[in-house]
Amino acid sequence: SRFASEDELIAFVQDVGQVDGATLVLLGDFLDLWQMEGATIDKLRGTVVAYPQLFEQIRELSRDHDVVFMPGNHDRIVSLEKEREVFLEQFGIETLDEAQLLVEIPREGKAELRVVAEHGHESDPYNSYDHPMDGADRSFSEHLMDLVIRPAMKLGGGRGAWIRDADKVSPLSALPWWIGSKYFYREAGLWIKVLAVPAALLFGLTKVGLVLLVLHLFGVDLTSLGGWIPMPIVYALLGFVGIDVFAVCVAIVIALLRRDALHTLRRWGVSSLDAVFQQQSEGVARRASELLEDTGADVYMFGHTHEEMLQRDGNDKLLCNPGTWAKRMHRVVARFHLPPVFVPVYRLTYLHMATEGSSVKIELRARRKDFKPDLTYLERFASVGRSWPSSTKELDVLLAEELV
Repeated sequence: SRFASEDELIAFVQDVGQVDGATLVLLGDFLDLWQMEGATIDKLRGTVVAYPQLFEQIRELSRDHDVVFMPGNHDRIVSLEKEREVFLEQFGIETLDEAQLLVEIPREGKAELRVVAEHGHESDPYNSYDHPMDGADRSFSEHLMDLVIRPAMKLGGGRGAWIRDADKVSPLSALPWWIGSKYFYREAGLWIKVLAVPAALLFGLTKVGLVLLVLHLFGVDLTSLGGWIPMPIVYALLGFVGIDVFAVCVAIVIALLRRDALHTLRRWGVSSLDAVFQQQSEGVARRASELLEDTGADVYMFGHTHEEMLQRDGNDKLLCNPGTWAKRMHRVVARFHLPPVFVPVYRLTYLHMATEGSSVKIELRARRKDFKPDLTYLERFASVGRSWPSSTKELDVLLAEELV
């Protein structure tokens, strides 16, 4: 699938070029080589062919500015083979072989500010490597991509491309809803929808039927209501109770499946899907503490998690994450008792660091992204009148910290 924010990234690179002495640091996963097949060099050539304007703009930037690339888990292979590094050098991109980058920023009348940066997958148990310098080593997530996701996309006959967005669902606990939603709206056959949609629309009426049934069980003569509710409608409403019974049975089955799945996860050491994020956050905190202590740095900068961050730790050190330019799938509660709808939301964020006299100011900024959600007609019907988080409307500063 194509990168959705090419125009915005080109404009961003152009803006960087207007700042004298600026350095652009790419914190990894700039190239999503996982979702491509073939030799690495062919993947790189294919990426350049797909985005010629972007790479030409980066080449133009590199004439007067430094462009530093720290490979992440999705593109780590680039730093392991010289041929791949040389290929990127033609666009002025300097690929770092080291896992960390340590930068000293001068300040007037004060010691340099030390910043240590890395991609951040090293602290993620699902994306770390036992042998980081071995290109044949694979992480759990990479195996998952190779063995499950990419084959599933092929089986989908084109429609299955939505599977590649599994890692963009936020929060992760919404993943089961996302799978069910995408199956219903994208994969389910026409007759399933023809039967399900009217049933969902009539589901509200079954509540009236249940009330009438309860009245009947308590001896209320329903025929006495015929003066203002025609009896055929009364009996029809009673018939709709079957939909409620069926829905309750389905809900019980789903609840049992969920319970069994959570029990399996607990056996694997994962208490819940959200616990994966919790493990990730705890790993980041430990990693930051270790690197800050080992390097004597004041700032730890990382990526990987797609969650923007600009905050102090317990030792008044600064933890920074520029976020992501990839889409995030946001859950919208549907109308008419239909499955939830997931819409893409973009937060094109980045970190801006600049010296101001004796201090260094770090800002988490966001750029505008105009988009129209790619929804089916049924998804649009189910989400009519609903709102979802909009992209940043202007060039905004979301968070700021000043280190003096």
